[in-house]
Amino acid sequence: MCLRPQTARSTHPDLRLAFARRGKKGGLPASLSKLQRLLTRALKKTEALWPALEKAYTLIHQAAHLLANHEQQSGQAVRERYQALLLTMREQQASLGPLGEAITEFLKVTTSYWPGLFHCYDVTDLPRTDNELEQCFGSVRYGERRASGRRGAIAGLVVRGPVRVLTALALRRQCFLSASALPEGS
Repeated sequence: MCLRPQTARSTHPDLRLAFARRGKKGGLPASLSKLQRLLTRALKKTEALWPALEKAYTLIHQAAHLLANHEQQSGQAVRERYQALLLTMREQQASLGPLGEAITEFLKVTTSYWPGLFHCYDVTDLPRTDNELEQCFGSVRYGERRASGRRGAIAGLVVRGPVRVLTALALRRQCFLSASALPEGS
């Protein structure tokens, strides 16, 4: 039971929007004017950081583009181009000001991943990321649960897991039906 007095409700679903329309004719509502002033002030205060941020973003974006390997280059070619980019990052690190520390961290992490970073470009169907690899394992677990009707982990998958996982992944990649086995008109 409500003990507060009932008041007439606005037909507008959000009262804040109804009140935001009050303002000078042709001008922004007061709340939007305040937001505009706030953003303008913030951009002026951080204006000196933007050139360094733009340089750092460009370098990181180039790294992502190289690793995406849209040109389908070999692992060795990607490695050489990536090494050249890392050298450029080291050279420009001092000009990035406070963002130079972020580039240092990026270089450190890249060095730790270096030994296994380029295998995916030379091995066909090798997932590039852990997420893609985990998706493969997850789909195998899902298929096993569907086939067995169980909700939890299946003992056979744990005991003979490597064989079952490889078989499931191989079956997914190949079609074992020959053209003569397909029905007419398919």
